[in-house]
Amino acid sequence: MSPLELTWSELLQRKTLTDAEVRVVAERRGGGERVEVRAAQGEASTPRDYGALLDLPEAGSWHVTVLIEGAYGAGQAGFDLLVPSGGRVGGWIGAYLPFGGLLLLVAAYLLLTRPRPSRET
Repeated sequence: MSPLELTWSELLQRKTLTDAEVRVVAERRGGGERVEVRAAQGEASTPRDYGALLDLPEAGSWHVTVLIEGAYGAGQAGFDLLVPSGGRVGGWIGAYLPFGGLLLLVAAYLLLTRPRPSRET
C-alpha cells in the first residue's frame, strides 16, 4: 500500500508547517476496528511533507481522520476509504500482466513475419 502523504500550510503566510504533531486514525465502518499511526516528516516522498503508512488488517469501508496539533492550534480532516479485497496472488498477476502482454505481442510479430515456404512445383 502507498503511504499517505500530507502537507500542512499556514493559510495567511502560505508557509509549510514543520513542527506539527500529526496522527492518522482509521476506523472500520460498522466494525469497531481501529488503527492509529503517527505521521512523521521525512516519511513522504517530499522531505517537508508528513507521511504515514496505514496497515489496515482487512478490506472494506474505512473512515480515515487526520488530527493535527501545532503552534497555530488543532485541526482535523477526514475522508472515507474503500479498501478492495484481493489476495497476494492477484498482486503478482497484476504485476506480471504487462510482461505477458508484451510476450504475446512479440510472439504474434514473429509468427506474422516468419518466412513462408514457397509452393513451387
